[in-house]
Amino acid sequence: MTTSTAAQCADSTATALSSAPIELIASNAFPGPVKPSDSVKSAYIHPDITCPDGIHEPAGCDAGAVPDLPFQPMLDAPDPATMAPLDQLAAVMGDRTLTPKRFGLFGEQYAARWLESQGWTVLSRNWHTRYGELDVVALAPGRVIVFVEVKARRNARYGPPQEAVTPTKQRNLRRAACDWLIDRRNRMPHAGIRFDVITIVMRAGRPQVLHIPNAF
Repeated sequence: MTTSTAAQCADSTATALSSAPIELIASNAFPGPVKPSDSVKSAYIHPDITCPDGIHEPAGCDAGAVPDLPFQPMLDAPDPATMAPLDQLAAVMGDRTLTPKRFGLFGEQYAARWLESQGWTVLSRNWHTRYGELDVVALAPGRVIVFVEVKARRNARYGPPQEAVTPTKQRNLRRAACDWLIDRRNRMPHAGIRFDVITIVMRAGRPQVLHIPNAF
């Protein structure tokens, strides 16, 4: 796929996804996945997302033409052996000498470990696209692919961390998700997709996790 056609696909997909509400939802609301399919299907991308006419790479950018192939681990999938346990990560994050960048990286690792502790499978971390980085991509129970934006802060002095997930950031995350979904390595059966936000704020030296499902 050429750069121009890939951009077309990303833009059209972002438009298809933009029907979801833009504002972050309350943490006690648990709506279903964004545009869930009726059944689990083998697809590169969500069955309700179709690329413009004339774009056929990866094979059948719409779900109907995608072959039923086994899941292939992403090249950037995290190695569980290199991911520190939650308690160890919590201790490291309590170190006030950490730079903001390193604190944020440990926060993303903590969020990935926390999701695994909830029965999720982490598929990708820090996946780079021309629209920005996807912090965590994971498979939730029910075979829903979830794109998780992580915001880690030492404190909430400047307001809730989720406020940093602006409408512009949300649009770029949707476009980045399209790039991930059409990548040949990421083919797998899935029932739907969703965008979540996880915030981590240090309280009494310990990370406090807030998980906002279907945040936008």
